[in-house]
Amino acid sequence: MGGGKMERPDDFRGQAAEYIDSVTSATDLVVVLQLVGVGILLTIVSSLAAVVTITRYEPLKILSSRT
Repeated sequence: MGGGKMERPDDFRGQAAEYIDSVTSATDLVVVLQLVGVGILLTIVSSLAAVVTITRYEPLKILSSRT
């Protein structure tokens, strides 16, 4: 399975890198609402997963056995 050194392809030797000067993005109300919706959905799913996990431990029995 090849134990040799990894070498760069000959195509990139001696060439200057092109750097990105700026990044443009377009956000509008629809994109913001979609992001908020995804955030709320993830919050609900994670909360439900935590509640299901906790209720499997029978919290009343745990609380009644405390001294």
